Amino acid sequence: MLFDFHRAHSDYHRWVTEVCEQNIGVRISPVALLPTGYVPLQELRNYWDQTDLVRPFALGTNGSMLMDESNIIGHYLRIFATLVYISTPQDSVVWYLDNFARKDRTDAKLPFHKIEDLDDIFGTTDAAQRVKTQFYKSHFRFSPQQLAEGTNPILNNTELAGEVILPLKHRGKVQSGTESEADLELFEFSSSSGLQARTTNLVAKIYPPREIDFTFRSELEAYSALKWQDSTKINSDYFLQYYGSFVQGTRGVILLEYADQGSLLDFFRRGQLPYTREEMFMLWERLSSLFIGLARIHGVRKPKDVRIRGVHQDVKPSNIFVFSDGDATEFRFKFKIGDFGLSSFEKTTDTLDPSLPDHKSTKVYGAPELMSWHVDLDDLDLRVNAEVDMWSLGCVLFETAVWSVCGERGREEFLRLRLEERGHPEARGRFHNGVERLRALDTMTNRLLDRRRCYDNVTNSLCKWICENLLVGDPTNRLNAGQAQYRFEELLRKLGAEAHHDQSNYELARLSMHSPHSSQSYNSPIRDTLTAQPTPPGIHPTPASPQQSSPSPYSPGRTSVYVDHTNNQTTTQRPQPNQYYTAPGSVPVQQDSMNHHYPSENATGLPRASTVAQTDAVTQPRRHTYTIASGPGAATHNGSHFTVLNEGEELPPVESHARYLAHDPAASVAASQTGAEELGTQLNALSISQPQSTTPSNPKLSRNTPQRQGLPDITIQQLLEWKARRRSGQELPEELAGIPNALLGRDQVFLVDNSKSMTKYWHEVQNAIEALGWVVKRVDPDGVELRFTSKPTQKFKSKRSTELLEKVKMNSPQGDTCMMELALSVLIDDLVPASAGAAKTSRIMRALNKPKTGISIYILTNAVWSGKSDYSSGLGAPAASPDSGSKPDMCGVDSAVRTLIDRVHKGRHNRSYVTLQFIRFGHDSVGKRRLSYLDNDISGEWDIVDRRYHERGMRAMIIGAMNENEYPSDDSDAENVSEGG
Repeated sequence: MLFDFHRAHSDYHRWVTEVCEQNIGVRISPVALLPTGYVPLQELRNYWDQTDLVRPFALGTNGSMLMDESNIIGHYLRIFATLVYISTPQDSVVWYLDNFARKDRTDAKLPFHKIEDLDDIFGTTDAAQRVKTQFYKSHFRFSPQQLAEGTNPILNNTELAGEVILPLKHRGKVQSGTESEADLELFEFSSSSGLQARTTNLVAKIYPPREIDFTFRSELEAYSALKWQDSTKINSDYFLQYYGSFVQGTRGVILLEYADQGSLLDFFRRGQLPYTREEMFMLWERLSSLFIGLARIHGVRKPKDVRIRGVHQDVKPSNIFVFSDGDATEFRFKFKIGDFGLSSFEKTTDTLDPSLPDHKSTKVYGAPELMSWHVDLDDLDLRVNAEVDMWSLGCVLFETAVWSVCGERGREEFLRLRLEERGHPEARGRFHNGVERLRALDTMTNRLLDRRRCYDNVTNSLCKWICENLLVGDPTNRLNAGQAQYRFEELLRKLGAEAHHDQSNYELARLSMHSPHSSQSYNSPIRDTLTAQPTPPGIHPTPASPQQSSPSPYSPGRTSVYVDHTNNQTTTQRPQPNQYYTAPGSVPVQQDSMNHHYPSENATGLPRASTVAQTDAVTQPRRHTYTIASGPGAATHNGSHFTVLNEGEELPPVESHARYLAHDPAASVAASQTGAEELGTQLNALSISQPQSTTPSNPKLSRNTPQRQGLPDITIQQLLEWKARRRSGQELPEELAGIPNALLGRDQVFLVDNSKSMTKYWHEVQNAIEALGWVVKRVDPDGVELRFTSKPTQKFKSKRSTELLEKVKMNSPQGDTCMMELALSVLIDDLVPASAGAAKTSRIMRALNKPKTGISIYILTNAVWSGKSDYSSGLGAPAASPDSGSKPDMCGVDSAVRTLIDRVHKGRHNRSYVTLQFIRFGHDSVGKRRLSYLDNDISGEWDIVDRRYHERGMRAMIIGAMNENEYPSDDSDAENVSEGG
């Protein structure tokens, strides 16, 4: 059959057009971004593989192949595709492929940035020159510019031809520049770029022609200097990651990491304030990384005693970038330094003057020594040192403190104070008067002390520290970045320890107030925001008798709210003037004759003993106290933080969700048309406790462990269906509502058996990781850990269940034998080393948080560890009882478990410090016997192993190993879990 060149060539042209329409890149011209289609390499390979047209097109004039087909596909496919594209039925030019091979011009050399690079490929005849021109113009669509190899940029100040196509899809403008400022454009990169990053977005800083020789070059010099250190660590932790740079169409372009939360200035303007003590400490701990970033800039070492010193010179909120570091529901962020356009970097030695050129950068956040006292002095080079960055960062941190308490209105007020303070005209709006810091900072510090939240024991101390160590007029008295980072974290650790001490004392007081003998008062958080609605019928705020008091805490001038279930009415209680309440770690408040609140210097921060005794004595039966949390996770069933309703405010409807801010007494409380008769049936939806016994059925059981009490359990499949119906939100179903309290502080670790014997269960494994990860992610502060038996030394951590699921999908079953003993031994050595020691965590958060309560390890397996299985014999006989027969071959797993038990015992931990929960897939009888042996025969008094079939209930699956008295081991295959695990 003859080859129809005309038809094949026409089909190929049509295909190229369709693919280019689907893959749009960009070219950067002097005046605009030009969308341009291209053909990805993988699409090209698929086309030529599927059509089997390489051979017909590659036949030479003598009927023989120009080169081996595999060589074309592997090294010359883009060149070959371009030659076919510009050929015609009358004149094929594919034979030029031989010339490319002779000159060793492979696809790796593409794209060609100058047409002169092709002179030695094509001849000097007019026909050859026409082919050369056609090839040069056409080859760009088949050769989009690769940007990087993984995380290593390929382009570094590279001159690109105007026709070069960047495999970047334009997503929008981030910021419009000017004649002297760069445009910021958001792009999504494709696989053709070669980039590997945590997201597919990047930002292009596109400089106008007049800035190429200054800010563009300065920023490139900064990234070049920083690469003398560990560039991966630098770029990923402290600075915006650098993806490359080039000049195209007279415009300089730098490709940088995309900050999903924008700049710190954007962060301020969104008003996403920290609402809990933990969020406040997390904010400041993460901000401390900025000191490390500056320390790396100020001393970038090179070999042979030569140093490149740098000064950023433009540290301000708009040049600090914010990244999410967890689920969207968490207040967890990373902060990185960016924008080096005004920075200075120079080679120097320790014996030379360390000062650098003054690039006349930020004025508002600039240091006193850089102020020009007259307009005619602006052009003088005052030379700068690292100390100017320390002043600027001090300004940023102080402003952050103002924002964290008072929001944007506080920042505006602080600016007005600075503008109103009289001084040199050139200093207006700055943090100094040309010599020393303004008095406005002391004024604002005092105002923050008055306005801070009840749990905030941080802001006042930090403001004073910043003023005393960074915002110092004499630059020689400022701390350097390394010193500042150490002392800053030491201060946070000290404050965290004080906060934890206050929290512990407060919990003791709370326990005395809510003893088992006074079981009629309950506190529960209402977490989400209310909207104003009419008062529901049957709920009426009424003045309370002065004799009616409650064990619930309250502040002066506030009113407690009660619901009387006998008549479906609400009563309110005004506290007596001599009573007060403060949350742990707060400054207690008292009430003066003018009914104003002010800090009490001699108050203890704990409820008075007389108040406790009085309130216990007068607790009213059938009444419930509703306390409203000050933020997500701020209140627990122990009532860590409280806000009570002001007099005249109405009780929120029970089907509403509240996020009631303690510092905003004017926040409106909503009600709905829901009748009071519905109140009792909807209490569970709000997690408001009903009266019940406070004595655990098992004295060994932790008071935080959720009790079964007849509640139905929920399977993995049921939870996923429940989530799919809801589509959004992080609330747990009521069957699992108590899980976070039971596990809070425990490390959560998944070990997944991904041997080939698990292939037929892999979909169920993915469902299990998605469901279990979604539940337990909220209790492990540093992320859920995931490992696989095929790669026992590699671990992955994430606070997002979707990322855990993606990791499982990427590690599909492989290997004939499951190395469970090795995988478990490596895991044990990492988590519970032979030499006792705590897992490495932040010293600040260790001081703030309660100590880690333990480790929960979930092992997903069919227990077919030796590769032999009587179930897989195909006989179809019923599996033998898992508890029958002699000890099965344990493949060394029992030794690993015994090692773990021995280390836990020697470490003087309690029995449930480390638990092993085996989650079984499949019905292999040997596997069942192995798990039964580990559960029932190996542990003895130290029973840390539990086993569950993957279709059983999740509640028992998650906490069964911690408390087998309440959740007896159950490895049956029955699917009915309506009465528990």
